[in-house]
Amino acid sequence: MTDVLQTGHQIWVRQVGDAWWLAQVPEVNSALVSINPQNGAVMALVGGFDFNQSKFNRATQALRQVGSNIKPFLYTAAMDKGLTLASMLNDVPISRWDAGAGSDWQPKNSPPQYAGPIRLRQGLGQSKNVVMVRAMRAMGRRLRCRISATLRLPGAKHCPHRIAGAGFSVLHPNAGGARLRGHGERRLPSGPVVYQQN
Repeated sequence: MTDVLQTGHQIWVRQVGDAWWLAQVPEVNSALVSINPQNGAVMALVGGFDFNQSKFNRATQALRQVGSNIKPFLYTAAMDKGLTLASMLNDVPISRWDAGAGSDWQPKNSPPQYAGPIRLRQGLGQSKNVVMVRAMRAMGRRLRCRISATLRLPGAKHCPHRIAGAGFSVLHPNAGGARLRGHGERRLPSGPVVYQQN
């Protein structure tokens, strides 16, 4: 035990059954949000390891790029607009001048490999960013804006064409997933608060 524990160390333990196990403070924090798709209830929300160490709630306050998490919503809308999993889209680099930013907008695949004409199902399965952009173009700007507003994504009124790069909390795409699973109905939890830490 002396190779692990020494005098003066702060020791974290947790009880597992009748035994006590050594635990440690993680070097990184993360967030978790779990929503019941049937009724919209928040089943679990974790904003970090220990509120006493950091009062920053990573589940509701941290903004991160939504990236590929938004793709199921956009692909669903593209298929509603007439695309199918067999639709052919061109997986080649795109370069578009963005007058507002004063620079070229060049979405890229990660890794930066391009397959030329491929089916939508391949673009979805391989999470090809360029194929997603081409599917979004097929939808039209008005439909993309409506998707953002329907999912109640922050900044939806501005309808950015680079929605995957916009900042969202973990809660927003998760709530959108509950809406997708709930056939588009917005279900607001209305039950009692079961637990709230002091």
